[in-house]
Amino acid sequence: MKVRLGDYIKEYSVRNKSGEDIPVYSVTNTHGFCKDYFGKDVSSKDRNSYKIVPRGYFAYNPSRINVGSVDWQRQEDRVIVSPLYNVFSVSPELDQQYLYYYLKSNIGLFYIKAAATGSVRDNLKLSMLYEFEINLPSVEEQQKIVKRLDILEKTIEQYKQEIQTLNELIKARFVEMFGTVYNNRKHFEIKPLVDISEQFFAGGDKPAEFSEKKIGNYIYPVFANGYENKGLQGFTTKCRINKPAVTVSARGTIGYSFIREPNFTPIIRLITIVPNSTVTVQYLKHAIDNMNITSSGTSQSQLTVPNFKKAKIIVPPIDLQGEFSSFVKQVDKSKGVVQKALDEAQLLFDSLMQEYFV
Repeated sequence: MKVRLGDYIKEYSVRNKSGEDIPVYSVTNTHGFCKDYFGKDVSSKDRNSYKIVPRGYFAYNPSRINVGSVDWQRQEDRVIVSPLYNVFSVSPELDQQYLYYYLKSNIGLFYIKAAATGSVRDNLKLSMLYEFEINLPSVEEQQKIVKRLDILEKTIEQYKQEIQTLNELIKARFVEMFGTVYNNRKHFEIKPLVDISEQFFAGGDKPAEFSEKKIGNYIYPVFANGYENKGLQGFTTKCRINKPAVTVSARGTIGYSFIREPNFTPIIRLITIVPNSTVTVQYLKHAIDNMNITSSGTSQSQLTVPNFKKAKIIVPPIDLQGEFSSFVKQVDKSKGVVQKALDEAQLLFDSLMQEYFV
């Protein structure tokens, strides 16, 4: 049975007028309600106008809910959020976690974007949210649905954590075997990237061919050779590279890198390095991943290609690099098994979300 959401939620706009010392929270698309998300106190010193969010109540940023920045408060008895937020209570006939999943579902986000598009900063007013339709089974059935989704979501997070742990294992092994540029305890040769590069590319002028792969709330461009690069549109040059190479983001801090197989074209805004015979592509990728290079100024500023060329890496003997590459391949096999399980769990989660809320 579909019902009007506005019949089951109600605005709650109580301000912290007495200036009580109540914890300040934000609501993000990845962490929900959280404190100190930006690593510092970003709240105003005058918190009298901040809105109170009791336990069990929802809050969202009207200009950020379109990317999933919405959650219900389950951390403390009361918290306060920015005056810009909308806060509302939920009827006992509507389970909070059930509503949360609805608002984070594809259909929920579709309604949000459709309603907010064209308003100031794509701002979703609470009055707009009232008009949404939602499937409303009995509370008991809602709780059964929530339990299924919670189990799957927890499973997905566990698989992601396993992959993260395996990635950390590779990083730890790298440092154990080779050290760092700043702690070169084994006295390996150190060279700038330009000196270990047979070819060095940056820039391009033709759109790259890629498909979109949705994982949770994120969309990854997937390039023809199978490698993924989160969040970058990708453009290619007219020239093609016929040797294995490493491509890496060069904006602000060094970002996600990936290995490119032969016969590909470089991508604009990314740097592509074809290593010479002194370095393997597998070693080069992880050497770059272990760098701590930042551009001058803020993290948003562009790391220039000349500066990147000067960045130094350790160059150990090629046989030792091969030993490390063999270790990485073994770990990647384990990652592949976990990734397959993660993909299957995510597919089931997405299918159930579609079934319950469309």
